[in-house]
Amino acid sequence: MAEKLPYLIYSLGDRALTIDFGNRIDLAIHEEVMAWYHDWTSKPIPGALELVPAYSSITVYYQVPAPVTITTGQTVFEWMKTNIEDRMKQGIGPYRKERQLHRIPVCYDPVLVPELIQHANSCGIKPDKLVALHTEKIYTVYMLGFLPGFPYMGEVNEKIALPRKTSPVQVPAGAVGIAGKQTGIYPLHSQGGWCLIGQTPIQLFNANLENPVFLKAGDQVAFYPISLPDYRAWKEDACK
Repeated sequence: MAEKLPYLIYSLGDRALTIDFGNRIDLAIHEEVMAWYHDWTSKPIPGALELVPAYSSITVYYQVPAPVTITTGQTVFEWMKTNIEDRMKQGIGPYRKERQLHRIPVCYDPVLVPELIQHANSCGIKPDKLVALHTEKIYTVYMLGFLPGFPYMGEVNEKIALPRKTSPVQVPAGAVGIAGKQTGIYPLHSQGGWCLIGQTPIQLFNANLENPVFLKAGDQVAFYPISLPDYRAWKEDACK
């Protein structure tokens, strides 16, 4: 990889810390985050219980393992921070990027998502142009959050970047939305403030499965449009 990025390590309560490489959406930063994530997953850092990658940071949940003792006057945070810094000095081991590509069908029919027309008008384009711009790119899943399996993906064409709603509304599972230059999918029925433009029949979270989350950080997503009849047929088949 290229020269390592500067970073800041700060405490996140008494059992976690965050390594921040820059508070912005940047694919190069995210690739470094994922490289460290995979390196520390394959060769765990002593005391690390869980690693959570995000856009430009990794949060580490930790606990001092027995029979380790902490130096007098040293906090548990300082002990863990030192462990991480020592590990980062060693560099990242061989890393194969895991970029599974998922093709996800979306129904953009205004009958299903009436606000699509409003959002297209606010962008100064026709609804079919908004759909074309949304489906022309392959998006990176930068992180999961908010709801189990909710993927934060980017970046959409700046012509269809939309602000969040001023107040949250009820959103159905499978709703596809835009917030700023991010796009995402609501895996569960929820309140939400993203601008909705479509609906997918794909189930992104299923608690009954061994791996309940459909997407993971580092994956890629390509959306493709389907008709309203195809969407309804897909949903009917899924319920059988």
